Amino acid sequence: MRPSCVIALHGLGADGGDLMPLQQRMGMDDVPWLFPNAPELSVTANMGMRMPAWFDILGFNPTDPVDQQGIALSVARVHALIDEQVALGVDASRILLLGFSQGGVVALHAALSGNQCVGAVVGLSTWLPAADALVSVSTEQQQTPVWLGHGRFDNIVPMAAHERAKVTLSELGVRQVVSASYPMAHSILPEELDDVTAWLASL
Repeated sequence: MRPSCVIALHGLGADGGDLMPLQQRMGMDDVPWLFPNAPELSVTANMGMRMPAWFDILGFNPTDPVDQQGIALSVARVHALIDEQVALGVDASRILLLGFSQGGVVALHAALSGNQCVGAVVGLSTWLPAADALVSVSTEQQQTPVWLGHGRFDNIVPMAAHERAKVTLSELGVRQVVSASYPMAHSILPEELDDVTAWLASL
């Protein structure tokens, strides 16, 4: 798959500019990329500090509550971007959603909901909370290829969260999930991007 458009979603406290180097690194200078910025929110788990965030983080344990409304609002924003691209003549099946950390949560939710079926979704160092919001994943969306990459030394989003995401995707009926781990912390490695690029070329 050679994307006709990439929507890249940054992590907590960052902005769209953080992911801009990926466009050239992945050899997609000729492909339009969108780098939306998250709104500034008060993040509960960070002592209420305001920062760019796609949704509030209420706690870091798997059993902590999840800001489902915040996720839904950001997902709706991504769906609007997808609809805009489709209105411009881009085939939804040629759109790639890519997200790092918190952005990956939104990318996964956006790919598995709404009325469009994107070509693929890439989650970098991410997790998948609020899975009960995805109980109506369509048969077409279950065919969406998913690639998950994670750092084995990630102390922000632990490997266990990556493993839970894989299980959750399987339970949701998603059939094409590829996962890989790397000797890194909460970051992105060139080797990881090479693997993503090769995976996309194989689709």
